[in-house]
Amino acid sequence: MTRQELIDNGHEDVIVFENPDFDGCIIGLSTDERAVYSLAKMVVWYYENNNCSAEEALEFIEYNTLRALPYIENAPIVLDDL
Repeated sequence: MTRQELIDNGHEDVIVFENPDFDGCIIGLSTDERAVYSLAKMVVWYYENNNCSAEEALEFIEYNTLRALPYIENAPIVLDDL
């Protein structure tokens, strides 16, 4: 699922990742209207778009994305499906 698909389905207020956007890594919405991302898809998306290994992609995501989630109100949910 992409950000545009969320908008097209009337969920324009859902908070999504923007930089990087991990477009296509959304696997659904929670019952409280938060985007749910697949960590496995995020890793693949990142290494395919940034010329790095899967390990480097995971390290980047853990450090730059997952650590920020507790500080974001209504933050997206990242499902650890690795």
